[in-house]
Amino acid sequence: VLFANRLDHFLPKLTVLTKDAIPISIVNIHSAFQSGEGVDTERQLKLLLAQRLTQERRFFVLERQKMQLISEEKDLKLDESAFWDGSYLLDGTVDQNGYSKDTVTLNVRLTPPSGGNPSTFEVSGARTNFAEVINALVVKVAELLKVDSTIKEWNVADEANRFFSEAKWARQWGMFHEAQEASELAWAL
Repeated sequence: VLFANRLDHFLPKLTVLTKDAIPISIVNIHSAFQSGEGVDTERQLKLLLAQRLTQERRFFVLERQKMQLISEEKDLKLDESAFWDGSYLLDGTVDQNGYSKDTVTLNVRLTPPSGGNPSTFEVSGARTNFAEVINALVVKVAELLKVDSTIKEWNVADEANRFFSEAKWARQWGMFHEAQEASELAWAL
C-alpha cells in the first residue's frame, strides 16, 4: 500500500509529452564556508531540492551525481548530445555573502540547455525551515521557465511522515540503503 501511494503521487508525470518535459540537473549546492554544519546544510538542501522539483508535473530531475553509472546510459546507444546539453543546470551557493545564524540564503544559477545565458536569483528563509527556502526556489524556477507551478504550498509534514513510513517499511524488509535514504529525507523535511 505504501509503495502504491508513493507511485500514485507520480502518475501525472506519465501524461507529460516529451516536448513538454523540462529536464533539470542539479549540478551542486555548496556552502561558501566549509564547516560541519555547512556540509549538513548542503546535503539537506540538495535532498529537499531534488524532492521538491519532482513534485512539479513537468520537471524531471536527472541523476548526474553518480557519473560512474554513465557507461550504462552509453550502452543504450542513445544520442549523447541530449545527455550533455539537453537539460537545465541548477546550482547554488549557500550563504555566499556571509553566515547568519537565523537566515539561510541561496544564490542560485539556472543555466538553459546548450549553454545559454544563465538566470541568477536569490532566495532566503529561516535556517530552521529549509523546506520553505527550497519551495521558494522551485517556485522561482517555475516562474523563470514560464511553467505554472502545480504546488503553491508544499505540505512538508505529510511528506515527512510518508518518508518516515517508507523508511520503517524498508528497514523491516532489510532494505537498509533505501531505509537510510527515506530516513534522511524525512529528517530533512
